Amino acid sequence: MSTKIPTWLAVSITAAIFATIVMLSNKPSPKSPQSVPQMAITSSDWELVRTQGMMKLVYIVRAKENDRAVYQNAIGSLCKAGDYCYISFWSTRKMVPLRWPMSEAEANAQVGSYTHNPSTGFDEFLLTCRIEKDPNKCF
Repeated sequence: MSTKIPTWLAVSITAAIFATIVMLSNKPSPKSPQSVPQMAITSSDWELVRTQGMMKLVYIVRAKENDRAVYQNAIGSLCKAGDYCYISFWSTRKMVPLRWPMSEAEANAQVGSYTHNPSTGFDEFLLTCRIEKDPNKCF
């Protein structure tokens, strides 16, 4: 008998593992300069709250959480063509994780995720099942 892991949990675990690998592999060497603070990237409907490794954590204005165009605007602004891109979205700013692993409450508050891997051609945008009713396109 097999047990199916919920998609949201699999996405969260994968993101946490990936973030850990990226953070460990991107530690600056003693001779490299310290990283320069990132300039805020925002729109009136979303804000890049923080970046952890290659993962971008984005706040979406609650009133716009159902508007796919807002997510696409953030994706288009934050992802460079030909680069790996992983974005997680929240519509409650205080629930955007400060550290990994994220808490269960933070995972449950996540409203969307976007993953693009140019090496494999994998490209996926998912919303929480509270917003997206198609069980094949939500977590």
